[in-house]
Amino acid sequence: LPKQLGYGGALLLQLAVFAALAALLLRARPSAATTTPTTSAEPATPAVVLRRIFRAPWPAVVGGAAIGVLGTFALFRGAPLGVTAELARLARAAGNALHLLPSRLEGLDEIAGCRPTDDPHVVSDRGIFVLALVTGALVASLAAGEFRWRVARPRALALALLGGVLLGFGAFVASGCTVGALLSGVTAFSLHGWLFGGGLFAGAFAGVAVLRRVAPPSAPLLDLCGESCGMPELRLAALLDRPGRPDRFTVVADDPNALEPLLAVAARRGFTGSVAPADGRGVKVEFRAGPRVP
Repeated sequence: LPKQLGYGGALLLQLAVFAALAALLLRARPSAATTTPTTSAEPATPAVVLRRIFRAPWPAVVGGAAIGVLGTFALFRGAPLGVTAELARLARAAGNALHLLPSRLEGLDEIAGCRPTDDPHVVSDRGIFVLALVTGALVASLAAGEFRWRVARPRALALALLGGVLLGFGAFVASGCTVGALLSGVTAFSLHGWLFGGGLFAGAFAGVAVLRRVAPPSAPLLDLCGESCGMPELRLAALLDRPGRPDRFTVVADDPNALEPLLAVAARRGFTGSVAPADGRGVKVEFRAGPRVP
């Protein structure tokens, strides 16, 4: 974009697009009165501050600003944030060691962005970022009390493996992932970042449509134990959107943290849910048709 519009023009264009997107999202967002519970003001004690940081959800403005500051400092340091480059470097090193790759990869070696880079170290600077990303997610989940071991079903494991392969291949072809191509690309005024974002949203919508067809629902008991990667919400939505949906049904899930998104999916379709004893199988929610929630 700077090559065609200059840095000032690129900045103004992107700010205008962001403002338009923000306006659309604010109009589509439910009102605060129906989504935010009223709570009394709490004193800013250390325990309250830690709970708000590690357990309570952050406002979108705070989270977005934090990511923006982090990405800006990374860019000033000399390289934008990215994950694909280090994974590609390790994959290429393994392929070379097994004599599976030619000395030159046409196309990939000429593309800028998150392409594999030569680095004599076992773990490069971007590799340290990847390790820190995973470690930080683990620490955050432990601090928030959301970490737990779960045994996935074979179907969930197969879908996760297939999804990982497709994500990795897509990141190679697109020269980056949601971090390196989308966030860092837009930060660098790259048109590639915007094209990547458009393809990302289009692919997500198409993927949801496919998953809802390959995950047929059941009623009146919907067993979601062992499901992952958003499949519980997809299966519940598929059940409630089909013709002749039941007026009453029960959902069993092995993760208490899945209750909130499941209740939100049901509420948008005019159902209310109440938690019932699960007989040692995670959590059980009984849904029934009720007044539609705005």
